[in-house]
Amino acid sequence: MRFFFHNFLILALTAGSGGFALGADALNERDVSALSVTKVQNTARKLAFSDMPWDDLRAKVDPSTVLLDGIPESVYETECIPAIKDGLNATALTSEAGAPAMPGYDYVLKLDTPSGVCMMNSVCALKNCGLDASDEDATVGEKISTSWVELMEYYDFSMFDQSNNPNYDLPSTVLFPQNAGDVVAAINFAKEHSLEVSVKNSGHSFTASSTKKDTLHLNMREFEKFSSIGIVECSDEQDAVMEDDLSNQPCKVALARNKPAVVHVAGGEDWSDVFASVKNFESPQGNKYHAVGGAAGSVSPQGWTWQGGLGGTSGGRKYGFGVDHVVQIEMVLPSGLHVLFGPTSWEDADGFVYPRTTKVSGVCKDETGTWGPCQDDVNFEDLWFAQRGGLGGTWGVVVSMHLQLMEQLPFNFVIWPCSVDGSAQKKALIEFIVNLMVDPSAIGLNEDDSLGCGSPDEISSKICYGEGVGEKVVTAWMSFIVDRNQTLHNDGGLSYEQINEFADCAISNDLVEDYAELVTIPPPGPYAGKIQSTGMDVGLTGNNAEQYIILPKKWMIANKDKAVSLLAGARSYHAFGGPNTSDQLNTLSEAHRGGGIMYIASYNMKPFDQEVDAETFYSEWLPEMYDFTDSDNFPGYLGSNHASSATLGPLKSDWTKPCPMNWTEAEREEKCISLQEAIFGTKLLKRLEGIKETIDPNYMFDCNRCVGNTRAMSKPNDEETAPPSEDSGCQGPFSTATVTVLASLLVGWMVL
Repeated sequence: MRFFFHNFLILALTAGSGGFALGADALNERDVSALSVTKVQNTARKLAFSDMPWDDLRAKVDPSTVLLDGIPESVYETECIPAIKDGLNATALTSEAGAPAMPGYDYVLKLDTPSGVCMMNSVCALKNCGLDASDEDATVGEKISTSWVELMEYYDFSMFDQSNNPNYDLPSTVLFPQNAGDVVAAINFAKEHSLEVSVKNSGHSFTASSTKKDTLHLNMREFEKFSSIGIVECSDEQDAVMEDDLSNQPCKVALARNKPAVVHVAGGEDWSDVFASVKNFESPQGNKYHAVGGAAGSVSPQGWTWQGGLGGTSGGRKYGFGVDHVVQIEMVLPSGLHVLFGPTSWEDADGFVYPRTTKVSGVCKDETGTWGPCQDDVNFEDLWFAQRGGLGGTWGVVVSMHLQLMEQLPFNFVIWPCSVDGSAQKKALIEFIVNLMVDPSAIGLNEDDSLGCGSPDEISSKICYGEGVGEKVVTAWMSFIVDRNQTLHNDGGLSYEQINEFADCAISNDLVEDYAELVTIPPPGPYAGKIQSTGMDVGLTGNNAEQYIILPKKWMIANKDKAVSLLAGARSYHAFGGPNTSDQLNTLSEAHRGGGIMYIASYNMKPFDQEVDAETFYSEWLPEMYDFTDSDNFPGYLGSNHASSATLGPLKSDWTKPCPMNWTEAEREEKCISLQEAIFGTKLLKRLEGIKETIDPNYMFDCNRCVGNTRAMSKPNDEETAPPSEDSGCQGPFSTATVTVLASLLVGWMVL
């Protein structure tokens, strides 16, 4: 019975979490001249890359550290695809209770394939997560839609046939560092030989940012783990003076935020590791602490946190975003410096839960392994700002971080397992959820009860934290339906018996003790012993151009009917609307801080299922949500978690018009606002680009859709921006000719 409820909840929480994403277009065999040129260029780069003195690197890392070079692209077809297929076949298994077994095959992909190049999102092994580069005249919509049906509905994996697919973007050299010294050696080797570096923790990137051809690839799966022995309880009796080596700095920050403990998390750990470590921490009080983390145990705390960190299932609405829980960072910079840094001075700030960081200090590790003053000048304030929310794989290699912990709260979940096929029922449920998330007083709940509940990608289930919160939500639901008895009967056509059944639909239970138990229960069958992962079809996730639009909380309260109509035909993510826990020195956008719900829209490919279409949304609704009056600053409005590499903002020339899917990829890149700018906004992105130029001037880390990717800046520093109109854009975009020249220069630079 326990497995039935467990698997039912996982399915309810994550139905479509990635599984509804569209796949990539299969390559055809047409002889396209542009593709032939690309083949020649890639061949030249591969020859230069294969000539690297890899034995020199082997001599500098730990003797037991594995370095693989000469990995053929065909390994993806022979090694990775079978693992995905095994996972898909396992979904047909059933537990003793008859519930679907959860294979957790993304975990299998990560740990059980020797090469280390397999991608959790399978098509992200291909450039731009599967956009076909062979047909420059095909529209993005055509590229996305063609083979998605073949892959998602028929499990046709022919698009991965290495013999006819030149579109792979896989590294041929993979290092599996075991410690920070290995990472330092790798970065110094890359620096010496002018190599790019790519980094993969769990490989959950939806933009292929954790893989790249002709890079020295660092797969962190073998890195030492810290969390099981890295929990420190903080007390006021600890040293009052900040230690020079920052050894007591994590606890000092945690105590300033009224948090009782911290956990040391290594660069290669998954949330399953961290959740289990926190749960198993030996304490007289038993299960004492709680960590805010990802919805799936197989997700990396690193990639999750550096994108902002949405904790819909782990109390993020109550305790803050992932970036707000970091108290110290240890990383290796592109310069080769091994640094440790975090806040060392702060002050109380009105309107904020946590103190404002006023100073960030750092130390460097020397050749003797001692932390001390850095010989090189490092702007730790900029690094602290950029790393927390500025996306991963961009600023260097994070080898560890310290996270604050919260006291454990009672855990329960609420589900609506009944059918909501009727439009009246569906509208009522969504209206209730909207109120629960942004206006709880409208349904008789207080703010604290509301903030205790959240979920990823699902309307009909909620995980709640706090004594009796689940039961309070169920009671509020029953009252909500009773109050709408006549409306549901007269306008919705429901009988009173159906209405009563609907009112009794919500269930609250506590079959598991905490979220750690929920996501670390191993599934039955051949995958016994593997960590449970959420998202049944996540391994097939492709490039779908979905837009993760953050609906402002204030707008939702003032426009509940519009909010309900949007959410009625789409998925959504409920991890927003909590208190402002920013330390005011991070890159999380104002949209995140002021968000109510993240709305997952696919309307660039087809009209809304609701009354409003894409044109109306962009021309009328989006300007209501975000300020379009500052022509020098496009406002960030997209969420970064799960953003697709085909996702772009509206037209540069007219912010009230969406980027058409019936344009080619080149047309969209030239004429539409970039994904980065749609996430951060112009001014914030511009600051990040400046920091990138300082920290990584040679672009050792140049991952797909990351800050500064391909050197295409948001706006020239010396160019004024025209107001948004039909003829001019806010970004002062490069001309097509200029982009072509820059691309040619870039290819030439990468060959050298």
